[in-house]
Parts: sequence; C-alpha cells; structure tokens
Amino acid sequence: MRRPVLLALGTLAVSAGCRALDRDVVAIEHAPGGAPGSAVAGCAAAYQLVGDGGAYPVAIDVPEGAAVGFRRDPDGLVVAFAGEHTTSLPEGRYAWKYTPTPANGSERFAVGTRDWCEKAAKATAGAVLCVTVLPVILCFENRYGASP
Repeated sequence: MRRPVLLALGTLAVSAGCRALDRDVVAIEHAPGGAPGSAVAGCAAAYQLVGDGGAYPVAIDVPEGAAVGFRRDPDGLVVAFAGEHTTSLPEGRYAWKYTPTPANGSERFAVGTRDWCEKAAKATAGAVLCVTVLPVILCFENRYGASP
C-alpha cells in the first residue's frame, strides 16, 4: 500500500512542475553602483524584497507578466518595483525573491504535501533528539551525581 502512495506523490510533484515547489527564488538583484534592471514575472507569485538590512515585511502578490525590478528616480535613489508596488530605497544591495502561487489543484496538493512533510520531519527530529539526549543526561547524572 505504501509504494503506490509514494509513487502517486512523486508523479504528482513532477506533473505539478518544479515551479510550484520553489520558494524564495531570486528574480533579480541590484548591487550598489550597478545599473538598474528589470524582469517579467514568469508566473503569478508572492514577491519579497530583501536587502542588506534583511527582508522587508510586505509580500506582494504579482500577476504573471508584470514587471519586477529596480530603477533610479530623478534624485538618484533606487526604486524597487513589483507590479504596481514601488518602494524608494537608499543605495545598497537588494533582490526580489519570489514564491510561485499554486495555479491548480495538483500544485496546491503538492505544496500542501511538501509543507506537511516538512512539519512532520521537524517533529520527528525533535522527538528523536529528546529520545537520544535525555538518556545521555540521565546516565551522566547517575554516573557523576546531580550538579549543585
């Protein structure tokens, strides 16, 4: 029973396409002093602007075919844009990263299955860590006595 389920999940992930399972893919980057550039969103996705100071807190839903990138305003400041959203930035290193929006039921299923498996793996790792570390601590206490 397990083999057909695993085969079906693998087939579903392949049929959903690699893009459905991608996360935080760099779409375009800007380096200090570099020429601004832009790209076209190849699929509907949630875009996140990241920079020297970390990630900016807003995820922007961008439709397929929208422009994403960087330009300079008349004052020389860097302007990051994604779809209709624009943000003025000081000179620095920036990138637009994206996570595609699942486009159909099989992609939603593949992404949901991936997320569920990641949670299960983290829970399993925590349980294994507890089961292996706790006996070591108890053995150490029994052998050398409790600490004051």
